[in-house]
Amino acid sequence: MKPKLSMVVRTLLASVALAGGMTVAVASPAQAAISCSGSICIDVEDWGSWYNAKVWFRHTPGRPTLYGHLDLWGPALNTKYPSSGNTFIDPNEGTAWISNINGTGGQVCGEAWYWNGLDKRYESWGRVCRSV
Repeated sequence: MKPKLSMVVRTLLASVALAGGMTVAVASPAQAAISCSGSICIDVEDWGSWYNAKVWFRHTPGRPTLYGHLDLWGPALNTKYPSSGNTFIDPNEGTAWISNINGTGGQVCGEAWYWNGLDKRYESWGRVCRSV
């Protein structure tokens, strides 16, 4: 005696047979890339009319941690981590993804700013940009 297939399984098998090798397209970004310069990295997913972006501090020799802030800007985007003041930022720590930014035709940039308390000024520890 043959085991009975459930109606769901039979419907699924029939659908697959009818599709006959059709390929299902899954949306993916036109460009998805991580770029780094000095102590800063950005990750940008360009989806055409909108994009996602992230910025973070990375460990580099002589710079184990950053006391300062990270900036991220581009079309329809201007943010800072932390949002005010300065903080200690460990390597690979960064902002949360900033998603669904409506904007194209420009550069998305990230920059790490170190607060030099001795000289009472900020020093750039790297800037990196990507086109969207």
